[in-house]
Amino acid sequence: MDNTAVSKLALSTILLSLVLTKVSSLPVSSADYCYTEKWCGPELWYDTFEGCAQTFALQQSPVDLNPVYMIRNMSMAPLKLEGYDKLQSGSWSVINIRDTVAVKVGPGMRIKGGSLPDMYETLYIAFHWGSAKSNGSEHTYNQRRYPMEMQIFHAVSPFTDVRTVIMEVPQAVAVLCVFIDIGPEDNPVFEAISGAIPSIPLPGDKKSIPPFVLRNLLPDDTSKFYRYPGSLHFPPCFYGVEYAVFEDPIYISQKQYNHFFTGVYYHEPESPKKMLLHDNYRHIHPLFDRSISTSPNATIPKRSSGSALAASLLAVLVASLVSVLLARVA
Repeated sequence: MDNTAVSKLALSTILLSLVLTKVSSLPVSSADYCYTEKWCGPELWYDTFEGCAQTFALQQSPVDLNPVYMIRNMSMAPLKLEGYDKLQSGSWSVINIRDTVAVKVGPGMRIKGGSLPDMYETLYIAFHWGSAKSNGSEHTYNQRRYPMEMQIFHAVSPFTDVRTVIMEVPQAVAVLCVFIDIGPEDNPVFEAISGAIPSIPLPGDKKSIPPFVLRNLLPDDTSKFYRYPGSLHFPPCFYGVEYAVFEDPIYISQKQYNHFFTGVYYHEPESPKKMLLHDNYRHIHPLFDRSISTSPNATIPKRSSGSALAASLLAVLVASLVSVLLARVA
């Protein structure tokens, strides 16, 4: 095995280890990074976490789902959501883990298809939101940012025991992303999560909830989605993550949305300064040489010819500059 293969294998193992360690008990995240403070915000993450650097090689996330980079894949198979349509047994937990609100789910759900290289077990759900005056989805759709985004994390099968960290598959993690918009009525399925928020104001707080049918929290049409290779969107930001972002959003009420940016805090319990968690999204990163594969019937939105040309020229310029810099380093 050559050095490149060894390096990729080592990186994959580290990535899966970090994600699965977080998932196994969903511990409170590191205080070395934040979202809205100047000294620890996303623009400075790379000072502490080298993997968060915005470089050509590290394939960072999130990205804008920009039509300039979209390529329709007519042979892409549908996503298969196994167990998503069944009511799972046991108990789930809604947890404040400082950088987000997460839902730890039990075993029994998995995904495959959609050009994913393997089968992935469903592990947990995380959310990203804005504030009363701003939207907070991590990905953007043709430069539009939605109020909120739901991300469902998966690890490659057959690792149902999240303590197992030895892995030889490069694409060890897959994330399903769902945009969340505001509608006129409460979402009865989402209420199980938003209704738990008042009980988990501080990092480490946890509330048990009964399981629900996860398929009911996805868009009606799951055949329309976008695929691209990316990274963890939180430190250490290692790449090797497979993303699938659904085109259609789901809807919740304004009241349900308000629970997140008015009731979730990220300060330590003993801290005299109360700090609300809001706008907990990472900035958009360039795709560089990556493309976005669209499922056969997903929409490729239209952009004005001027905007498309400008984006294309910028992509070429950035790629050329990176190539020159890499040549000099070599």
